[in-house]
Amino acid sequence: MVSFNQSLDTSLQLLYDYSSNFQISVELVQKLAQHLKLETFIDTSFQFGNVEGNNQQRLTIAASSILLDIDFENDRKVSNISLSIGNESTHTTENSKEYIESVQNNHGITVIKLNPNKNPLTFLKKSSDEKSIAEKILLANLSQPKLNKFPENLQYLAIIDKYANSNQDLFTYIERTALLLHTISQLEIERNPNNWQIEQGLNNAIGNVKIHDITQGKIGLFLEFWKDFRYINHESNTAIGNTYNVQFNIVSSSYNHEYLLENNKKEWEIANQGNKERVKFEFEDAVIPTVNNDGTNTTMLPWMFDLVLNHPIYVPKYILEYLGLDYTVEENTTDPLFKIFDKINNSQEVVDSINILGRNVSCLINHDLISNFIPLKSVKINHLYDLSSLIPILRNFIVLSNLYRTLSQNNCIIPRRKSRRRSSRVSFKNDKELTEEIRKKLKDSLKLPDDVTDEELLGLNAISETATYSTIQPINDMFDLESFIKNDQTTTSKENYFQVSLDDIDVTSNDLYLTVEAYSDIKEIYIRFKISNGQIQLLQDDIDENNAKFIKTLDLTEDFVVSITSVY
Repeated sequence: MVSFNQSLDTSLQLLYDYSSNFQISVELVQKLAQHLKLETFIDTSFQFGNVEGNNQQRLTIAASSILLDIDFENDRKVSNISLSIGNESTHTTENSKEYIESVQNNHGITVIKLNPNKNPLTFLKKSSDEKSIAEKILLANLSQPKLNKFPENLQYLAIIDKYANSNQDLFTYIERTALLLHTISQLEIERNPNNWQIEQGLNNAIGNVKIHDITQGKIGLFLEFWKDFRYINHESNTAIGNTYNVQFNIVSSSYNHEYLLENNKKEWEIANQGNKERVKFEFEDAVIPTVNNDGTNTTMLPWMFDLVLNHPIYVPKYILEYLGLDYTVEENTTDPLFKIFDKINNSQEVVDSINILGRNVSCLINHDLISNFIPLKSVKINHLYDLSSLIPILRNFIVLSNLYRTLSQNNCIIPRRKSRRRSSRVSFKNDKELTEEIRKKLKDSLKLPDDVTDEELLGLNAISETATYSTIQPINDMFDLESFIKNDQTTTSKENYFQVSLDDIDVTSNDLYLTVEAYSDIKEIYIRFKISNGQIQLLQDDIDENNAKFIKTLDLTEDFVVSITSVY
């Protein structure tokens, strides 16, 4: 029976997830709310504004901490939405410092006290037209023929209501979490002026915080922490590639997590002009713990934050296990990155060759580390300060993925040798055949008569000092035919190749260490660099000017081929 009920719940959830593709109707929206165990009521006598029609009705969806009114002009057209939540904040300040009650220095640690009553990030923050951003998003969800993101947003509200109770308003808890994370971002902007990457949340500790995502049409708490091709987009004011964020979802847990209370003791490290500043946070009115002093729960159900990525990111499985984080994956076999990392996981060659300036060059992506890459979709955090490790890791592997992706896009499908360098043994197209050039070189060097056959030339390598041969004299055993041919050929021609290697992953700093090796007829390249918090940096012991230009271009374009052709 338990197995049957679990299967039924799974099937119903799958059906609910697919409901975004259904046509809007009053009845369907009501059934979705009832599936989430929310109370519903339809008022068919309600008339709104100057709108005329016989099918006007208001659907009210209610729970212990939420009240949602949806006005329908007819069965399929929504004209207005109104949302109310428990303990709704009315503070609307935009002052970036008003919520900071005090700042003290305690033995080299900055202690900041926050006033949540002056929080600029509230769940029902008003927009310019006095409509809350959440209401505008929900209305936009229902302004198209299909339900779109509305079922997902309704479920988000229902889940928060499920875990909320009179002792701890979960909406307020999320707002305080947003305030703390927002303060960290604002402190780094203040400590590092005129740094657009920190201002945009691309090179700070955790990214930029926002309540609700209008672009995605989703409500909730988000951290936006990375953008593809950030330099190009910043300079040209365009939007190439993806923007990456995580949404703070609520899921069940086996125990309560003190996400806010623990920050009284835990230190955060923020960037301050190239140094690290240690900071602690307190709330002016204190924080209600999720567990009483006697260990009993003040919440009905224990919960935790589950960070859901808007785009899956390939990371090594063992790093998440090292951090002690539970996770889920989302595999998309049509994604080009799936093919790349599937080959890496199975020790297969990712790229055969690349085209540089019209020339095909053999290419190899080498992983000295044994790692199983997974497409990370969500990760559960045990502490808020887990973000300070997780976000740099995600940035680094996004950049690594982009480097691999752009490299594979230059892949040329041509036959390639088993090794990127010429073999130590020479092989011929036919064991009984030599090229005219090699045949003449051997005869001239050894002063052989013209009637010596190819078979006789190939047999030279097996002749000993005591051997006799009808047309030639014995030669010294130190002479090796294959070495003769190999040495002559390698002095005139060496295979062009390009290789990138992931050498090390520093679990302390979260940096990735890589090496680029390349050879052409006119240039040989050997560069060691690292990806640190999303930034591609040359190692400090490398003073080569061209190498520095290459790394700067690589950080700009995230493309090996473009960087090589631009610098060399």
